[in-house]
Amino acid sequence: MLSFDITDRHIRIIRGTENHGKIKVADAHTIDVSEGLIVNGHIKDIPKMATLINNELKNKRMADKEAVISISSNLIIFKELHIPKAKGTQLLTMVQNQMQHTMGIAEDYSISYTIAGEVEEEGVQALKVLATACPFEVVDCFRKVFSMLGIALRSVVVSCNSISRIILNDAKSKAKMPMLLVQIDPNFISLNLYENNQLTFSRFASIDPEDYDNSDDYVYEAVNENIFRMFQFQKSRNGDHPIQNVVFYGDTSEYIRLTNALEQMDISTSLLGVPNNIGGYENFEFQSYANAIGAMFRSNKDTERINLIEVDAAAGRTNAGASFVSLNIENIDSSVNKIFPFLDLEVMIEGLT
Repeated sequence: MLSFDITDRHIRIIRGTENHGKIKVADAHTIDVSEGLIVNGHIKDIPKMATLINNELKNKRMADKEAVISISSNLIIFKELHIPKAKGTQLLTMVQNQMQHTMGIAEDYSISYTIAGEVEEEGVQALKVLATACPFEVVDCFRKVFSMLGIALRSVVVSCNSISRIILNDAKSKAKMPMLLVQIDPNFISLNLYENNQLTFSRFASIDPEDYDNSDDYVYEAVNENIFRMFQFQKSRNGDHPIQNVVFYGDTSEYIRLTNALEQMDISTSLLGVPNNIGGYENFEFQSYANAIGAMFRSNKDTERINLIEVDAAAGRTNAGASFVSLNIENIDSSVNKIFPFLDLEVMIEGLT
């Protein structure tokens, strides 16, 4: 299976297998994406994107028939909800309805959730749920790209949910909670808060040098600013359990400086470690591909519904992407056309439910 971690400027690809909760990675590569091809997770030129991925898979001999994806975008909305106890499709429907009502969003969002515990409201037990709402167009872009590639797209998940599969399967991470996980990139910062072995809050923020007076140090400044905001947020919501551990991954070139600054606040820091159930990482930088690796783990439907393809199908969007066949693709080289057969996405998605 192939797994992709896709951001606006990079595509991280791994080829590997998942078996009984263990991941074995066979190969890993990165594609640099030109500015403007992907904007806030939205692909602006689908044929170009398909060609870019196809060429990399062909050159690196990473052919496979199935894929999963981890995506990031500052258009994705995160919200904690309290939902009456329910299971399966009924719970998913309640989450989707409440997100649409409380956030004022229309039905053109793909809504997923993870259960983060229970709460009591007026003597009644309810589920505490962390819901994500991703614009349907963002998800649909990737359906169309992989339809062109002739690769069956099995799952699309938001990056906070893919990395959580690694965190929540690692005993060392459990011992550090409440814990703030920080992914650093020159173009964004992703922050995930974990408590009681659950993801309880997530924030994704695009960053730009212009927001920091074009400082050469803008990444360091942005990370410090966003971590401080998270400390204040946690203090306001759960002052008895402040964040005491910060774990970094991604671009960790500023790790020493960040550690020195946080130690003055009695905050412990560390780099994201490799759990025992992941192998084959010795020949590449694990932290760069952590989201892609996490996306390969199977989800637990008792506690989460995070596959955006699956939740769209449950919402009745089984024909998503079918209209793409009518697009004008005359600008694609004829040799590329031959290796991009169109799939019947309606049949493919229905097979997932």
